[in-house]
Amino acid sequence: MSKLCFLSREVQSYRLISLRQLMEIFKADKIQKIVRSLLNQLSIGIDDTAPIPRGWRELVQQSLAELLPECEALGLPVSCVQIREATRLLELGPVRGEQGAMSRFGQQVATTIETELSLKLFFFIPPERARLYTEPEQFGPEVAVKFPNAIFDIEEAAKCLALGRWTASVFHQMRVIEMGLEAFAKAIGAPVGQGKNWQQMLNAITNEINVVESTKPTQDWKERVELYSSVAAHLRDIKNAWRNPSMHVRGTYDEERAQEIFNATHSFMRQLAREVLK
Repeated sequence: MSKLCFLSREVQSYRLISLRQLMEIFKADKIQKIVRSLLNQLSIGIDDTAPIPRGWRELVQQSLAELLPECEALGLPVSCVQIREATRLLELGPVRGEQGAMSRFGQQVATTIETELSLKLFFFIPPERARLYTEPEQFGPEVAVKFPNAIFDIEEAAKCLALGRWTASVFHQMRVIEMGLEAFAKAIGAPVGQGKNWQQMLNAITNEINVVESTKPTQDWKERVELYSSVAAHLRDIKNAWRNPSMHVRGTYDEERAQEIFNATHSFMRQLAREVLK
């Protein structure tokens, strides 16, 4: 059997051909290992007059049973037909000539799987970015607990980084920041009405900070003003540097910039979770 392989490419398009299914099912040569085992089991002989010995029959049936769902998951219809037919024939046995027939089948199904896989496009995620696709809670448990509605966009931002979709990742990150902006406004008592844009919410936040500074309602008012002012200033910088460009066609990002923004978004959301939304 020639080595089973799939097309490995740095992702240049966002064509998700069951990518989640691929990540979950197509693990480290699983099909190749099953086929190799199957070929070994069927190498007992090519006698066209002999049946397969009983013990070997169960091993072959087990390998076929493991191989079929893998081929189904990857959409290999011809291979699936061959596997089902071989399974049916084994259930009829032992019969004359099956040893040679099944030996030839092993070679045939290996070739068919390889051919069908060569017609599929699979994405390759470099090892250093794989965790961005597979690991949950990319921003840590504190952010996940304080911002449950942001989990989807945090995960999508990470997945886009893993797939090389830099600008798409920044887009999702800005959605995360917007949730942080709204939560920040609510936490300090600034009005957040439906339809308010970033600038309107930032203006409301500034007004509320001014109220705290002028009325000094608590003993820690000065610390609160410093913290709130720092967060508000950061949000204004994000709005002007990242959010506005990413919402318009002029904003595109490369890997380095997208990763920098991802790290900054992570730090900002963690600060909100730890220091503002206590």
